Amino acid sequence: MAALISRVGKKLRRIIQRPGSVELIRYEALLPAVEKLEPELEKLSDEELTERAGELREKLKDTAFGDNHLIEICALGREAARRALGERAFDVQILGTMGLLSKHVVQMETGEGKTLAGALAAAGYAIRGKRVHVVTVNDYLARRDAEWMGPVYALLGVSVGWVEPAHSREERREAYHKDVTYGAVAEIGFDVLRDRLVTAVDDLVQPDPEVAIVDEADSVLVDEARVPLVMAGSIDHTDADEEVAKVVRRLRLNLHYETDSEGRNAWLTDAGAS
Repeated sequence: MAALISRVGKKLRRIIQRPGSVELIRYEALLPAVEKLEPELEKLSDEELTERAGELREKLKDTAFGDNHLIEICALGREAARRALGERAFDVQILGTMGLLSKHVVQMETGEGKTLAGALAAAGYAIRGKRVHVVTVNDYLARRDAEWMGPVYALLGVSVGWVEPAHSREERREAYHKDVTYGAVAEIGFDVLRDRLVTAVDDLVQPDPEVAIVDEADSVLVDEARVPLVMAGSIDHTDADEEVAKVVRRLRLNLHYETDSEGRNAWLTDAGAS
């Protein structure tokens, strides 16, 4: 009877699934294999567990995730969480991790443990050799989650850091060169803007990111996206500035330059450029 109810439940979920959502049955089918690995991993020492994750890192280098990789990442993550946090990841968290590792948006209800699910996914991408940003809505969550999940990452051989307003440029550079970096969307955004202003490669704080896992995606990508990131400051005027100003004052509209219909953007004509 229980098996029948389970099958009916799966069919109902498939029928009522909202447009654009992903069928979870494929991932649900992998759960028994994840659980089957638990007794084997429980016998390993902490050092052996880290070595096992390192071996998987070598296998995954420049390779896409297959089902067998998802299974091993989730099993390793579940065991690391059990040891580091005293919490065995629930099936719903494992499903969330698999969804994130498959590049899907994952919706989890309050209390289902999305922080751990996101951390295991970030670790999975890091094990694959990707540099990961975990983007949060505020600085408090960035630091809290990085410190909270730190022991889990450590058991998997993954380094983790975070950025916050009080950090110096060198501290930021160090954090961004970890395997996984937590940061509020505004903090990471301002670092991107500051990096665009530098004139020497050595002054950059961010290496090129490869994966972003966004916590509270609706808030970050919709609400926060409406708030512009603006950098302002004063600079000293130089003789070169005055010379440029003199040249600009001699330019004539439609002869030396043209503008768009709103007058917000301008570009030089051939005559203006010469």
